[in-house]
Amino acid sequence: GSDRMHRWLLSHGVFGAYLRSYEEGLGIPLKGKLVAIGLLWISMAISMLMVEHLALRALLAAIAIGVTIYLWKFVPTRAPHTVG
Repeated sequence: GSDRMHRWLLSHGVFGAYLRSYEEGLGIPLKGKLVAIGLLWISMAISMLMVEHLALRALLAAIAIGVTIYLWKFVPTRAPHTVG
């Protein structure tokens, strides 16, 4: 929601090129997708272990599945050398 934070992220030395590429609809490299999906599932697995309610675990799993499908099917995969 912050324009200042948005500008900072877009000019960031590590993340800026990836974020600009994503915003322009050009996608992210396959390695970026795999890292994002892997970190998503690691964090969700840890979260699922921390909650006792089955319904919350199911909700976390559903969110992780939804984000995985979105990243894999709807975000274009870009060749790694075209970023930056």
